[in-house]
Amino acid sequence: MLHLLFLGTLPWITYVTAVNTPPPPLNSSTNTKYEWTALGDSLASGDGSTKYESGMRCLRYNQAYPALINKDSYFSKDQVFHNAACNGAQTSDVIQWQLLDQDTSAKPNDKYGSRPKFGNPTIATLTVGAENTDFAGIFFSCILEQHIWGGPPKSTCADQKLRTWGFLNAPKLVDDIDHAIQQVVAKGRKGPIGNSFQLFVTGYPTYFNQDDPGCNTVTFARSANPKPDGKQHTMLTTDLRKELNDMTVVLNNAVRQAVTRNANDGVRFIDIERNIDGSDALAGHRFCEPGIQEPDEQNQNLWLWHYPYAEANDKTGAHNSDWQMSVLQDAWNSLSIDGDMNTQYPNDADLRNAVYGNIDRSKLKKDSKGDPKESAFWAWVGVRARLFHPQLAYQDFIHKRITGCIGKNPGVDGC
Repeated sequence: MLHLLFLGTLPWITYVTAVNTPPPPLNSSTNTKYEWTALGDSLASGDGSTKYESGMRCLRYNQAYPALINKDSYFSKDQVFHNAACNGAQTSDVIQWQLLDQDTSAKPNDKYGSRPKFGNPTIATLTVGAENTDFAGIFFSCILEQHIWGGPPKSTCADQKLRTWGFLNAPKLVDDIDHAIQQVVAKGRKGPIGNSFQLFVTGYPTYFNQDDPGCNTVTFARSANPKPDGKQHTMLTTDLRKELNDMTVVLNNAVRQAVTRNANDGVRFIDIERNIDGSDALAGHRFCEPGIQEPDEQNQNLWLWHYPYAEANDKTGAHNSDWQMSVLQDAWNSLSIDGDMNTQYPNDADLRNAVYGNIDRSKLKKDSKGDPKESAFWAWVGVRARLFHPQLAYQDFIHKRITGCIGKNPGVDGC
């Protein structure tokens, strides 16, 4: 049996020559069946990509790039698919919770839904690393200026940038990603495919057009959109946009270094910002493009999600009246903060894990059968957590970049 796995993390291709034999392309004429698994963080779980599907706090969506790969014509209709990707996953989470021998659930607590097993994949993809750098803290502190539950972020923008740069520049980042890759490869090679197991590691996007001055007087702060609140906010100047893009560049370079360390073990880097000819696939599709009055949720050319500023029940800014927000705020208010929040919760993912873990499920609205509306709650969270994640057009691009490289040698068609 052939087996295929997908994980998730960063841009720009490193061409390598692997010493193991490449597995056949997905549409090769064999009598075997592909089994594959999706692993990684929220870029792989697909926050906000059309419809919430499973995983509760893992926030898996039906149009994430692994889901699109599973529907691709390359596959037969009876392939085995394990979707273990999970919102908020750091490298340690991939190792602990996404390489399981058996299907499980409610781990490490009951706010997590299904935890599919790793299986016996022939091929894997991985997206991971952003949560190790507290990148989400940048979104909440420098972009939205509040948290998902309506409260303040855990740092000022200036402090958060210092923290994230510290994580990005530390050698530990490359080491942690490298360690995760090694664990995935070791697990994959234990399966029937042996040393022919291959891992494709994807990248993260740079989010902004950093040259056009149109956003210099624009804020994405939640309280200032869609109606200005008259308060002072962080403006998306060209300097700030360039700095935030530079963070992605450093993050992607760390992932590329980790991939290079494992190049002889069938590990490759897939650039999700570049077309196969090397041109910029995101040109015209980022935030703050020329002629766009940001924040523009209706921009048809944008490949990334805005916060839902103007949803029907949120236009007046009375978003805290939603029952889901009330549940989140109760979880936040009952959180025990002992001293400095950044010491207690080094990464924003740690803070989110604590808040989500504190949710009282008895406070969720009930359906006609008296069961908690779990899916409705987590779908609501996902719409807010999708900030700066890929929209469907970008998920489709990522899926095609990956499937276009399966079964091909490094250096062919941008692979």
